[in-house]
Amino acid sequence: MTLLGVDAGQKGGICVLRDGEVDQLWEMPLLDDRTLDSVSFFNQVSEHHPDKMIIEQCFKPISLLWMCGEITSLCKLIDCGIHIVSPNRWKKAILGQVTSDKAISITRCQELYPDVNLIPPRCRVPKDGLAEAVLLARYLYDQEKGCPTTP
Repeated sequence: MTLLGVDAGQKGGICVLRDGEVDQLWEMPLLDDRTLDSVSFFNQVSEHHPDKMIIEQCFKPISLLWMCGEITSLCKLIDCGIHIVSPNRWKKAILGQVTSDKAISITRCQELYPDVNLIPPRCRVPKDGLAEAVLLARYLYDQEKGCPTTP
């Protein structure tokens, strides 16, 4: 089963999880004006033929709502099932707590997938958007397998 975890936003990430293992991980493709590069997103994602995708429910700002809408529409074109989950739900399941502390997401991702590189080219520190994309995909994987993740 191929699952897609999407952390939307300008610092977001995309994770392809294949049979529970991270197959591909990349930063959100953006245009010069920091909006979603829809063509790149579609091309990158469609080549992996995901069965299902998960995206965190967005509330604000309007630019993030717009990006979430674009991503959802593109995934409908790819013909994969779309799951929208609240931040509270997936963070409680994966992190054991609801927090906005991004360092906790990075740490948990490194615990679950120690070989996954969360530091993109030209960067020096792990990116929380990549970590949260992995954790979202893992949350969906655990839900599909019927085995809740415990932190």
